[in-house]
Amino acid sequence: MQLIRFLAVFLVVSLSAGISVTGPRAASLEDHLGPIAGGAALGRDGAWETSLSNGWVMFANTTDPDSIALYYNDFAPLKAGERTLTLNLALRADGQSLGGLLFDHTPSKTFIAMTIRGDGAVGMYGDQGDGFTEMGISENVRARMDGSDVLEIRQKPGSAEFFLNEQLVFQMNKSAGFAPSAGILMAGTGRFAFDGFRVKTVGNDRPPGGRGDEPFPPSRGEETAETEPFPPPRGGTEPGPRPQPERPGPQTSPGSEPDQPPPREATAAEIYVSKVIAGTTLGVFFHELGHAVIGELKLPATGPEEDVADGFSAFVLGSVFEDPENWENAKEEDILQGIVQYSSLLWYYNGQKMEREGRQEGWQGEHAPSLRRFRNSFCIIYGSDPQRFESLADQIQLGERTKARCLQEYTKRYRAWEALLKPVSRNLGPDEPGDHPADAPGGKVLLSFEEPQTDVGRVVTALVRDTDVMKEIADYLQTAFVWPRDLQIEFRNCDQVNAWYDPQAGKVTMCYSIVEHFSKVVFEAESSGGTDTKPDRQPRPDPRPQPAPRRDPQPPRQQEPTVADAMAFFVGTWQATMPTGQGSFTAQVTYAPDRTYRVVLNYPQGPTEVYGTWSAKQLSDRSVQIDAVPTDWSPKQYCNPYGHCQPNYQYASQVVVHLIDQNQVNAEGVVWRRLR
Repeated sequence: MQLIRFLAVFLVVSLSAGISVTGPRAASLEDHLGPIAGGAALGRDGAWETSLSNGWVMFANTTDPDSIALYYNDFAPLKAGERTLTLNLALRADGQSLGGLLFDHTPSKTFIAMTIRGDGAVGMYGDQGDGFTEMGISENVRARMDGSDVLEIRQKPGSAEFFLNEQLVFQMNKSAGFAPSAGILMAGTGRFAFDGFRVKTVGNDRPPGGRGDEPFPPSRGEETAETEPFPPPRGGTEPGPRPQPERPGPQTSPGSEPDQPPPREATAAEIYVSKVIAGTTLGVFFHELGHAVIGELKLPATGPEEDVADGFSAFVLGSVFEDPENWENAKEEDILQGIVQYSSLLWYYNGQKMEREGRQEGWQGEHAPSLRRFRNSFCIIYGSDPQRFESLADQIQLGERTKARCLQEYTKRYRAWEALLKPVSRNLGPDEPGDHPADAPGGKVLLSFEEPQTDVGRVVTALVRDTDVMKEIADYLQTAFVWPRDLQIEFRNCDQVNAWYDPQAGKVTMCYSIVEHFSKVVFEAESSGGTDTKPDRQPRPDPRPQPAPRRDPQPPRQQEPTVADAMAFFVGTWQATMPTGQGSFTAQVTYAPDRTYRVVLNYPQGPTEVYGTWSAKQLSDRSVQIDAVPTDWSPKQYCNPYGHCQPNYQYASQVVVHLIDQNQVNAEGVVWRRLR
């Protein structure tokens, strides 16, 4: 077995098994409740049933209208600066039942809570030593009740402001200061969904050991205004009596751990998300590792180093299919194929995005333009297994001449990498011949992960840390190569979107932000419904040659479509097969005579329907421009199993359509066929 192929085998065993059996790490209470999660546990606690549902922590009480539950924690006293408490809340409850953000919880069990009632009213409730009572109801502000409501308390020493969805609702002053304890509250019957509890302190002189003042994932209100955890309401309930409990309910128990769900089979949506994020992560990581291999092992780079590093990444990932005996089933094979394709497609979609936005990549930069990077990396991947990647090559219109070149390039460059790596490798047997003995001394490969602060970061660690994929890769790199010094590999939170190799420190840094950036580009591209699939948009002839006159005689010129005829020509239903990184899906569009249209897209993550208006304009004898303006669509967003949602944007489009015959047209490289 050759060196690069052997390195890639670890992806087969660890990564595919981790995705297909359990998906990314199952969300926990801490993902949603942050520093107050220790006091809650999945299951029943008195009248309350706690569960994880649709990316939320759900508390349900169907039996006791007088019950209150509190979950809170203590934080460092606020002596200076500002502390912000944030919470995303949704509820379906009795009109007088309520949930909210707990504040100023004292040792004597008094507290204040900013709440949303089941009828949408926003109020202050609390216990100041005389029982749980209403302290005030806003007459000007109401909750949206659609899952996007964000409660926020901005506290300074001696004062606090209470906001709902960035709108100031209440103000409060307390000369003695507020107790440094906060959490969540729910009272009455109904279902109460919480997410995004976080505590952020700026400018405080806190003592060592202060708890909980670390930022947590952004609340849903910062990501999207449409994350409704409940089905559409089917009518309200009659208001019931205001709850009057004897004392608050459960408190946090330091050190307690939430119950974890048992291992399960991953859903199709989880596998899709995993393919995209894992492909993006590994595509970028192996690029930076290519820089490290060149820099640390002093290898010659015969060409621009960025291009060579792209090639190294493509070689490693394309090589996972070299040994069929490593595959246990077709599901593993499908997962790894998706990962490999997305490791390259991220550049394809990024290049398209920049073109749509009218941005150009600087010609003096060390990196090639994104679409060129896609061509070069996918060319190697295609060359590693043409039959496996033939479908994607056809969908992005990789020409036959280019395909032949890719086969040659893969073979030549593979041999070149083997020749370059052999002098710096240990001899681990006939399949891995190196010039150094197996026990040759060398540096270590050190791996570290900073705890992520974002949803995507947590999925990354679940995929490559919790499955031991990166540990296996680091161990193999340490065993196979003779490193002149220790090589560090670090995954961490960064303020910038980046990943890099530092030759002075001997360190590869992977930012979670770069995975989030490129994964978002892929998700948006594959949920947009666009047909923009050509990887090279430089001026060139139509890739589908026009039929010769002998085979497809042109009609007389007076029969060529006019503007009115163009409209009439397209009325009807058309269907096409659209490419994505994990295969293909069908798209169907119906153009009506009243200039309205309907599109049905069968995406891997779920169907989308788009409605709008259209018009057609003749550009040449056999070319027509179709303008489409969406007016409505569903769904408005796609959410992964961990509550992270991406808007399902639909944009106005102008598509140039080339007539092939009376029942076929070519639109941006995709063939559409008339159904009726």
